[in-house]
Amino acid sequence: MKLLCIVTHPPFEGSKVIEQLEAAMVAAVFDVEVSLLFLDMGVHCLVEGQAGERLNSRSPGKLISGLEMYDINQIYAEVSVLPAGTMMANVELIDKDAQKELLAQADIVIGGSA
Repeated sequence: MKLLCIVTHPPFEGSKVIEQLEAAMVAAVFDVEVSLLFLDMGVHCLVEGQAGERLNSRSPGKLISGLEMYDINQIYAEVSVLPAGTMMANVELIDKDAQKELLAQADIVIGGSA
């Protein structure tokens, strides 16, 4: 089974991003093939050096950097929305056509701009 998590929220807008990342990790524990797609403001979650502790918040960057331990290695970001700063390693930049292909391959899609 393939799960695609689409992250569209900025890193410190409540707990939405953290909850999506935790759901992805739980799915991976149960042998679901997980991919993450960061779109719109969600791409900002991939900038290195986030300091959530300054906002008394958990940093999505720390969770993202630990996804490899859960065999989540398919991390994609929208190429047309690159934020300033250094992007995390192992993030593949993709265009709209590749995004459509990811959606078509997924059995389950969670997240988005809701």
